[in-house]
Amino acid sequence: YKNRHASILLALDASVEAFETAQAVKCA
Repeated sequence: YKNRHASILLALDASVEAFETAQAVKCA
């Protein structure tokens, strides 16, 4: 359970980072 939770958080973190990068590119 703990490992699954960690990987979900990692995936969420990665998608947030990708989203922010996309936003930055769009605004640039």
